[in-house]
Amino acid sequence: MTDITEADVTALRQQHDLKAFIQDTNRQAAARCAARVRLVAHHPDLVEQVTAVLGHPNWNGYLAPETDCTGRVNTSPIRRRLAAILAEAEQRTNTTRSAA
Repeated sequence: MTDITEADVTALRQQHDLKAFIQDTNRQAAARCAARVRLVAHHPDLVEQVTAVLGHPNWNGYLAPETDCTGRVNTSPIRRRLAAILAEAEQRTNTTRSAA
């Protein structure tokens, strides 16, 4: 995600581009979430792990940021576990691709 300053928002408002910027940012975030869901969906055991972590089977692919707006590290055990599951899915996918 791109860091945006208050001055950037002011400029976007003056140029009447803020709405388009927000819509584009939301589309990009939705695409990243969908890609995460697809990545994990290829591995039924990882889908089960995500379900166990969240307590329900309907994960939308959201992964909280590593840091908050102040730069403080997100120490959520749920975020940490989801990140580990995603890393495992990526590793498996990369291993499969390099073996092919």
